[in-house]
Amino acid sequence: LASQGSGILISCQNRLIQSRIIQLIQQKASGPDIQNIEEHAPEFGGCEYLLVAGGRGGTLRLLFALPQLSGQFQQQVLGPEVIEAVSVAFRGVAVVSELAPDPPYQLALDVDLPLLARLSAPQQEGWSRSLASLRLLLAGHPLRQIFRALEAGSLQTGPPIVCCNTPGQVYVVRPAGESVAITFPLSFRSRQDCAIGVAFLQEFVEARRGPALGRAPTCSYSARELPRELAGVDLSGVLGSSSCKGGYLTLTFTKRHVSGPQMEAVVWSMATLHHFVAYHVKAAKTMMHVRMRRRVMSMIELLQEGEGSAAAAAAAAASMSA
Repeated sequence: LASQGSGILISCQNRLIQSRIIQLIQQKASGPDIQNIEEHAPEFGGCEYLLVAGGRGGTLRLLFALPQLSGQFQQQVLGPEVIEAVSVAFRGVAVVSELAPDPPYQLALDVDLPLLARLSAPQQEGWSRSLASLRLLLAGHPLRQIFRALEAGSLQTGPPIVCCNTPGQVYVVRPAGESVAITFPLSFRSRQDCAIGVAFLQEFVEARRGPALGRAPTCSYSARELPRELAGVDLSGVLGSSSCKGGYLTLTFTKRHVSGPQMEAVVWSMATLHHFVAYHVKAAKTMMHVRMRRRVMSMIELLQEGEGSAAAAAAAAASMSA
């Protein structure tokens, strides 16, 4: 599941959870009991993993929490169809727990640790990575279903679908038979963040026009005007409050962009694109602050050198006059 998402900027698997699962598998392979462990692993966007293990026989439970969403969006990422997809993905290795987990967790998997301990090392690596990528299965479910239909050639032109897996950050998917357009309304917390974000988005579109990315999905950006993909879509009740709007980014995918194992990487990239943009804004601000500090320090050093030279010159003049 997660093998194609590990090379992108924001990894789809939680590295801490994956390493802990591998450790527990190795312990189980060495003996009947495993270490008692309760590992919390918060993630960006208000998500969190909880790994609970231990006891006689070595039980392992993996819990996951998404941020609280409104009803329609909660169904997109935690509805019965999504839970069934999780059950199918981990069939034979883990089952969705019938006992509702304690809040804030919404999903729990009971993992068959003895079975994992009997598998080969590559299989253990693959399953541990998939378990640590549970967020990808949930947050990416709406996009995955549409992309699968696009890949199979069964996608029908339909009305736009508003999706959300993080409060206040929505994207709109418009199926069009042989293509899928995804539009991201973007907003920022401050005017400074907005200026940096808009510059990044404009460069994002310009890079797509280069010959090296000629086969990439088409990309367009509108700083103010509503793109035609959002015609007739009312987002007033779902967008978070923000004093600075960052415009609209639209990417259009065809069958060749989502065929084969690359689909999961595309799903993850689109489901977390808001976080990807926010990451770059923060990185740009950090870089500017570092450069400013270096420049100030160099100016201070020059002033100190000048003061030292002036003092030395005054002392030399005084000694000569004496």
